[in-house]
Amino acid sequence: MKMKKGTVAVLLGLMALGLLSSRGALAEPAVCVEALLAELSLSRILGEDLPPIEPRDGDSVRYLTWALHHMSGCDAEPLSSWQGFMDLSLAQPLADVAVVVSPDMAPSVREDALGYSQLLTRARIPHTFLPLSKATEERIYSFRALIVVGEGNPGSLKTNAIDAFGQKGGGILLSGGCSKKTKKRDKVHSRGGFCLVRVHENDAFEIPVGGVRLSQTDASRVLVRAVGKKEEFPVVVSPEKGVLLSGVPWGLANYQGFGKRGQPYPYERNAKAEEAAMDLLKRILGGPPSLEIRVGEGVLVKAYKAGDRYAVHLLNISGLRLAHGERVPSKLPDPAFPPVKGHSVFDFHFPNLSHAWVSSPDYKGERMAWLEWENENTYRVVMPPESLERYSIVYVCEG
Repeated sequence: MKMKKGTVAVLLGLMALGLLSSRGALAEPAVCVEALLAELSLSRILGEDLPPIEPRDGDSVRYLTWALHHMSGCDAEPLSSWQGFMDLSLAQPLADVAVVVSPDMAPSVREDALGYSQLLTRARIPHTFLPLSKATEERIYSFRALIVVGEGNPGSLKTNAIDAFGQKGGGILLSGGCSKKTKKRDKVHSRGGFCLVRVHENDAFEIPVGGVRLSQTDASRVLVRAVGKKEEFPVVVSPEKGVLLSGVPWGLANYQGFGKRGQPYPYERNAKAEEAAMDLLKRILGGPPSLEIRVGEGVLVKAYKAGDRYAVHLLNISGLRLAHGERVPSKLPDPAFPPVKGHSVFDFHFPNLSHAWVSSPDYKGERMAWLEWENENTYRVVMPPESLERYSIVYVCEG
């Protein structure tokens, strides 16, 4: 298989995994690891060629990359002594939101999609990527919301199935101007390529990307405006309930990438841009996710439905910190996997769950997870912190 852009990005990310730091009180939580999980997940969905990773005892970097491969659904060599390996042939991402993508998307559009995945991961909202070619009516109705990324080409980015999904109550976010043909005069920039925006009537703030000017609509339906020298004009509108047209690529505005050895880490989280984007994502979701996740700070989570059970992957990245401007060092901190604080709690909004347990390559046998009935459509699963050392899977069975 020909090596594609995503494959190159993932290989660079694998190299970068050994280049994280834990120093600095203002450090951002494991942004490189979040970026790599998103890249791996997207590459798997698009069928891009990825190298299988086999863990080695005592090699924290290789173990970490192996765990990320397994939790993203990519090929990873099973550990011979571990019986809890997820059956990849049965596993489908448990997802309320699908980010609709195309194999030939431009690099900036790819980063927009990856940025949305990182935002959803931080918010603990189950999601996946969906190729446009598979965005059929039968497939998309398994989701509650869709995020469609692109660059001013609605003919290839919107389909009758996606239109019908919105008309029947599904949430849709059309990102970065993919809802309209764009011209040079439609582009919105201020100094240095930044765009100044105002959410509702709040104070304006800068985001590190440009936007696309949208047509004026009923003022009550304008959610975000770009602030120009003499006027303000819409860049996010809601023409109907549950449907958002955004001239701003919010994923790209919040994208966190990889650092290079010996160089300052170039990415910095923008709290206001992240808050604005999350408000839009919650609007299209319309309520709490089907799996509500409450875990300790620095725990990466991804969930699947695998046959008659749910598999919730947990990766301890609490020791991996990387601050904006900090020089990227050449090895993982020691310890790379410090103890996680607090219980992990999962509210499954599904009926008929029977029992739960925890499996990990870090210890022998299985450990208990408490399954509590909340109501006819909700079960709560609780895992104690000592059951997550480096990487664990919580299995919850139906029946």
